[in-house]
Amino acid sequence: MKKFLRLLLFGGLVPPAVLLTARVVEWGTSLPTFSTAKFMAFYVPFLAFLAVLVTRRDPLSFLLLALVVLLPVLGFKVPPARLRVTGVDIFSLAITSLVLYRKFVQRSPLTLVPHSILLVSIAAFIPSVALSIQPAISLVCLARLASYYFLFVALYWYFGEPSWRRKFLLSLAACVLLVSLSVIAERAAGVNLSLGYHPGKISESGLLIIRRYSGFFQDPQKAAQFISCLSAFLAVLVSRRVIRGWFASLLSWAAVIVSVPAVLITESRASILVGLPVIVGAPIFFSRLKLAPRIAVSSAAVALILFFVAIYPIHVSCGGQFVRAIRARLERSGYDLSVRIRIWRGSWHIFQKRPIVGIGLGTYQEYLMRENPKLRAFHKQGGFVPNMPESGYLKVLYEGGIIGAMGCVGLIGSTVFLFLGMLRINWNTAVADMAWAALFGLLIFLVTFTTIFTISDPRNAIVPVILLLPIFYFKRREPANARCWEVAFDAV
Repeated sequence: MKKFLRLLLFGGLVPPAVLLTARVVEWGTSLPTFSTAKFMAFYVPFLAFLAVLVTRRDPLSFLLLALVVLLPVLGFKVPPARLRVTGVDIFSLAITSLVLYRKFVQRSPLTLVPHSILLVSIAAFIPSVALSIQPAISLVCLARLASYYFLFVALYWYFGEPSWRRKFLLSLAACVLLVSLSVIAERAAGVNLSLGYHPGKISESGLLIIRRYSGFFQDPQKAAQFISCLSAFLAVLVSRRVIRGWFASLLSWAAVIVSVPAVLITESRASILVGLPVIVGAPIFFSRLKLAPRIAVSSAAVALILFFVAIYPIHVSCGGQFVRAIRARLERSGYDLSVRIRIWRGSWHIFQKRPIVGIGLGTYQEYLMRENPKLRAFHKQGGFVPNMPESGYLKVLYEGGIIGAMGCVGLIGSTVFLFLGMLRINWNTAVADMAWAALFGLLIFLVTFTTIFTISDPRNAIVPVILLLPIFYFKRREPANARCWEVAFDAV
């Protein structure tokens, strides 16, 4: 594998060398839309990371942990941006390549099919891709789904090792802490850390102008979903003392506590109403700790909330405070829901035209522009044309049709079935605690998916991959093994 990585490293030196030579001799002007500075800003750190990767004893393990830690900052588009390739895509492609290399070249016993339903749920979208109104876009979306599958395969392979699982949970805690701090830092410093603009960051309620913040994410709702799902997962684990050791516990508690004001700052109603009760309630209702530590941790979270409520001013024309912004957002819920219902009804004809296989993955925006050619001209001028019908579920139904939707329903049903079966065998063990934590995270994901197709951001698409892992891994552990896993978890 290291020979393969060395060849990749030496091959990676060719593009920047050619580009710099082209600029020196002034025939790089034939690429007017290509930014050399942006390309080098990405490529130099990429080659440095690749050089470090070559020195690792297990490059695949290192790559997985690096992906988890760096996930919040990997949403950037790799130059040239018109290709719409993100940092997550680069990591996923590298992981897929290493998994296939290890399986077919090194003949590793790595399992490529952890569970058949995972393959079936992806294969259900093949008819949609084959009959898509724009096959190229749909094929790219299917390739992304395949890369997420191989990411799950790699995580599944390492998850049984207690030492690696400890590193994984530590990396996840660092990830949640990083993205939460980015949201708070953006609010405190007023710096746009996402390096982009999203219309959802500013909304109005009467005379009140509400500014929302999302850290490394452009969309506050996607940031809120990412934080609340993973923070709820960690909150249950650390409350149930699945995560032990002073450093691991401290980092996890820090991530959970800091995530509370971060979710509030995003002002995402779904995440606040569904995610925060789990995050704040886990230390109280799910804790194995004694009463005093429960009260201490819960009081710290509440104190942090009150602190941000007190000092959190927002830029409004008539003045105001953070509580007013939250209240205004909640009061708008009825109006916003009515708007979404009108959009859902207005877009339903898309499903009626192609109910079985759908219009093709990733083609909702293209369908609208074909239906109304004026929208294409408007889009070329920089205008906004929606790429989803204000609902993740409807987008899946419209683009994947009944066949694709049934694949997703099958995955959800199988997850619930595996969870209940595993819970019956491993009741009141660390394995059950891990599964409960994953289930809470998945429920938050499913609720917040109702009003927005969050997985258009690859970082949000990784969230269910992480949360499905414990349920599928521990699906068939016998009671005797469950005690062994509990001892192994104690080392985390």
